[in-house]
Amino acid sequence: MINDMTNVEDEHLQHQFHRIYIHRYENVSILFADVKGFTNLSTTLSAQELVRMLNELFARFDRLAHEHHCLRIKILGDCYYCVSGLPEPRPDHAHCCVEMGLSMLKTISATCSRLQHTCCSLRLRAGIMQCEAAALLQHSRLH
Repeated sequence: MINDMTNVEDEHLQHQFHRIYIHRYENVSILFADVKGFTNLSTTLSAQELVRMLNELFARFDRLAHEHHCLRIKILGDCYYCVSGLPEPRPDHAHCCVEMGLSMLKTISATCSRLQHTCCSLRLRAGIMQCEAAALLQHSRLH
């Protein structure tokens, strides 16, 4: 009977597309940032200019995240999410996110100055949350 149960489990695993691994972190900080004014800017720039500008901005945010010991979680439209305190726990995770947010503000300001666009009124709305987190790693099966 035990052999039968093992075979059923093996068959089940063969049909899984993703194997999921979860790691729990007791203390992390998450920064949520929304680029305010992006929608208004989209009415004055071409689609190509807008995508290029947003790509450059988020590439700068990624470099800042690395400098401030943060890890980008997701970009969703004009929102940027990053976390500090994982995958390596850090006692200064909240400070890292605050410094990241301040650097993002400077980057937004520099981007508007560089664009020299009269309608450029980009701002940053950001919040930081300290919490427990579960990090999920999916591993795709490739055959």
